[in-house]
Amino acid sequence: NGTVNVSDIKGAGQIRNTFGDVTAHDIGGDLSVHNGNGKIDAANVNGMAELNTSFAEVRFSEMGRAVSVRANNSQIQGSKVKGSATLENSFGHVLVTDVDGAVNVHSQNGEVSVSRVRGEATLRTSFAPVQAVDVAGAVTVDNTNGSVKAINVQSAKVKTSFGEVVLDQVVGGM
Repeated sequence: NGTVNVSDIKGAGQIRNTFGDVTAHDIGGDLSVHNGNGKIDAANVNGMAELNTSFAEVRFSEMGRAVSVRANNSQIQGSKVKGSATLENSFGHVLVTDVDGAVNVHSQNGEVSVSRVRGEATLRTSFAPVQAVDVAGAVTVDNTNGSVKAINVQSAKVKTSFGEVVLDQVVGGM
């Protein structure tokens, strides 16, 4: 129960906390954060990262390998991932950019936006818009009651209801 700040760790890090923010920067190995009701800010992690919280924002950047985020009633914002990104959330937006691998987002009642993805993007949400821009691989979207926009993507497979669909610059078909 409290704020946790760690930085300049040569190896891996594991943090468990509740009711406080967690900041973890410059981690030499893998990072695991399990936080309840507190913000997570992770940056410059050389290994894989697993970030879990609820009712608070998750931010990550400069991830050396894959990142996995599980959050509830949160916002997720991330950039510069050298591996894949797997993100689960509800009742908050998910924004991720500059991912070298695949992106998999499963959200409920939250906007999803991905850009500059060098792998595939699988995006699911409801009652909110989905946007995919500059995706080198296939884009698959399953959205209930929300709009979908895909621009400059390899291919697009879209399923939605009660929302506008805009596809532009789809290279390989739909």
